[in-house]
Order: sequence, then C-alpha cells, then structure tokens
Amino acid sequence: MGAWFFLVNIDKKEKVFFNNIITGVKWRELSGISIAGSMVTYYLLHNSGDRISFINDSDGIFNLFNKQYTWQDFSDYKEMTDKIVQGLIENGIYRDDGIIVIDEDDNLFERNLTNIWDPKFPWNT
Repeated sequence: MGAWFFLVNIDKKEKVFFNNIITGVKWRELSGISIAGSMVTYYLLHNSGDRISFINDSDGIFNLFNKQYTWQDFSDYKEMTDKIVQGLIENGIYRDDGIIVIDEDDNLFERNLTNIWDPKFPWNT
C-alpha cells in the first residue's frame, strides 16, 4: 500500500500533513504533483536553517537530527497546511477555486487549487 509522508519542523514545532489538498501523501504523489512540490518548496524557503524532515506513517520511531522521536512527539505540533496554501495564493502562485466535496456525510473535501503562475500550463499562456 505504501507509506504516507508528512513534513515536520523540529525547531518551530510545526507539521505539514497536506490536509484537504489534492496531493496525496505517498512519495510518488508528493514528488509528482505540482501543488505538493510548491508547498514543500514554499515551506522550506520560509524556514531555511530549521531542522525539517519527512516522517512516514509506517515507522514507530524516527531518528532525526541525532535524536529519537515517536508519533506522540509530533501530536502538539501546529498544522501548517492552510497557512502554506494561503501564502501560495497571496503570492500569485495558486488560485483557490473552492472545494470539491468527496463525502458530505463524513465532511470529506479537498481544496480545488489551480496553478496560475507556471507558464507551462496552457491556461497561463
């Protein structure tokens, strides 16, 4: 099935779980989907010098920066996905085109984000 990956910032006690974004969280999805790459790059550039790493949902113990962590260690970290997306929107990289409802009863949805900066996309020429 494959591991799910999440970004953690040890120094600022922040995490990026890519909540409600059409990225997926497996390595191929995070590597190949435009919004995922934009989010990771935006976060890394705005937190240069911090101890930042990916963790996965398969391991119980994470050896990061000469220290061991467990999932519990990240439970109080602030979730940054919405803040990153807002930064990408405010800087004219993405446009928020509303939400796509997956399952109304379970309140499952994804944000419909469109890249408006990359000239390789036909709608940006």
